[in-house]
Amino acid sequence: MEHRRRRVTVRRRQQQQKHQRTQRRLVRRNASDKLRLIQMVHDNPILWDSRLPNFKGAEEEKNRAWEMIGKEFNAPGRRVARAFKSLRESYRRELAHVKLMGNGFKPKWSLYEAMDFLRDVIRERKGGSHAAEHAAIGLNLSAFTQHLTNNNNNNS
Repeated sequence: MEHRRRRVTVRRRQQQQKHQRTQRRLVRRNASDKLRLIQMVHDNPILWDSRLPNFKGAEEEKNRAWEMIGKEFNAPGRRVARAFKSLRESYRRELAHVKLMGNGFKPKWSLYEAMDFLRDVIRERKGGSHAAEHAAIGLNLSAFTQHLTNNNNNNS
């Protein structure tokens, strides 16, 4: 009897571990799964469109939408929400880089175009992106170099 109980416990633990591995894989899935997630979020504007009048007060509706998407991936809603948040942050960084480099710049991130529906609702970070900081440092360095050049010319 005791031996059988241990076997059942071990089997349950193995099933739980397998389920947890499946959930963790969502973020690391292939591009087609990520595209599917992006499309499902796109089809649910309450999850991303802050311009909607009821966006701020729709937590229950958002939770239901995440749970519905989670079922498609056999994962909890909070897990797919976290996976999408990661994608959104990657898009935010890439968008800042595109804005810095200008319209001729082609982003290298393969999912950039699929995420571009967020362009009008994404907000830049208050502290600025790393790309913007590097640009400012470059401008300051240019100004400093110009200042040194001018001073050297004036002293000659």
